[in-house]
Amino acid sequence: MADIAQLDIVQKGSAQWNNWRKLHTVALINLSGADLTRAFLDGVDFSRANLSSAILNWAVLNKAILVGANLNSAQLNGANLSEAIASGCNFTNANLSTAILSGINLRGAILKEANLGFAYVSTADLSGANLISANLRGASLYKSNLSLANLVNSTLAETDLTNANFSEANLDSANISEADLGNANFRWATLRDVNLRGANLSGANFTLANLVGANLSQAILHGINLSNCNLTNAKLTGADLSNANLSGAILAGANLTAVNLAGVDINNADLTGAVMPDGSIHP
Repeated sequence: MADIAQLDIVQKGSAQWNNWRKLHTVALINLSGADLTRAFLDGVDFSRANLSSAILNWAVLNKAILVGANLNSAQLNGANLSEAIASGCNFTNANLSTAILSGINLRGAILKEANLGFAYVSTADLSGANLISANLRGASLYKSNLSLANLVNSTLAETDLTNANFSEANLDSANISEADLGNANFRWATLRDVNLRGANLSGANFTLANLVGANLSQAILHGINLSNCNLTNAKLTGADLSNANLSGAILAGANLTAVNLAGVDINNADLTGAVMPDGSIHP
């Protein structure tokens, strides 16, 4: 339960709250369960605050300082956290659906099982963040940085991931079907058993990525860079791989039935046991 005195101060606005915090630098901030629906708190200092289960639906928190704060199970539906600093923040099980998170710093933040469905997360820094089993369906992560992030079992279906950076990220068993990954960077990323069915990966970079057992059927892979990528037992049926770079890639046991290979570079690629576009098995 929230500290009543602290809640009274924060309800007076971010200016009074921030002044109070400057005078009480060692105070433990407890706003757990507080109802701050539609509160206007731009630039508020909630660093290290306990906001677990707080209700912040449609609140304005742009440029807020949330470093090390606890927002476990908080409700932030439609909230505006653009350009907020939330590195190391705990958003486990939080609801951030339709929230505005453009330019936010979530470096190393915990968003395990959080709901970011249809959120606007463009140009955000999520490097090293924990997004295990998070829901980002329909969200926009245009030009966001998710390098080294953990997205195992996450849902990114129908998401805008154009120009996003997923280098060295872990997306094992993630659902990225029907998403737009145009020109995204997945260099050294791990995507074992990932679902990319019907996704647009035109111009994306998957150099040295691990796509063992991945489902890329019906995907648009025009001009993609899959050099030295591991696609063992991957399913690519009906995919468009025209002008793709598969040099040095491992496609052993992959299914390439009805794949468009026009202009593809397969120099030094391993196709052992792969099902070729005409249905034949490569020796």
